Amino acid sequence: MPAAWACGRSWGSIRWESRSFSATAPKPWARRWRPSCKANCRNLPPISPAAAAVAAGLHRWEGYNRQERRKQVSDGEFPVPGEVGEQFLCLARFPKNIGWLDNPSGKGAAVGKCGDSIEVSLRIDMGTIAEIKVLPHGCLYTQVCASAMSELAKGRDLDHALELEPRDVADALGGLPEDHLHCARLAVNTLGEAVADYYRRASLSGSSGSA
Repeated sequence: MPAAWACGRSWGSIRWESRSFSATAPKPWARRWRPSCKANCRNLPPISPAAAAVAAGLHRWEGYNRQERRKQVSDGEFPVPGEVGEQFLCLARFPKNIGWLDNPSGKGAAVGKCGDSIEVSLRIDMGTIAEIKVLPHGCLYTQVCASAMSELAKGRDLDHALELEPRDVADALGGLPEDHLHCARLAVNTLGEAVADYYRRASLSGSSGSA
């Protein structure tokens, strides 16, 4: 386990806070993932006012009048997010790895400072993330960052998965607005939660077997 991850508590499971958020040079082992749906993203219409409301973080899945919020966005009462990259738009329209695994090897959940949350379930095979599913609850930035993180984590061994940083997620999306970089951090933190849960289960299983 990398020394840069500090142990804490969150939602009854071990929480692994990521290292300091800083731009670093690409690691030699990093896979250069980019969304593979460019052909589907050409000449697509602009994001609708409803989607813009979600991207601006104005939604909540309960307790608000969606039609009223959409009208407020259309009337300019709430800020509409600025330009985002093609990679971001691809995952916004075609999200990846959404769902939940039955009998996961590890699972985790975390809540961001904005109140958005992500749940992650993993299937680990021979120390490698063979399958990953995410359940993001929040604005469009949180949903897209969760999808991007899942694509980056899939196929990595656990040590390399734990070395993912928020900047890696942002770079895979072609950049993020400064005020939404915390969504990338939330995605990476939740992955750390799930990997920590896998190690906890493995430790308990080993203790039971030796008893």
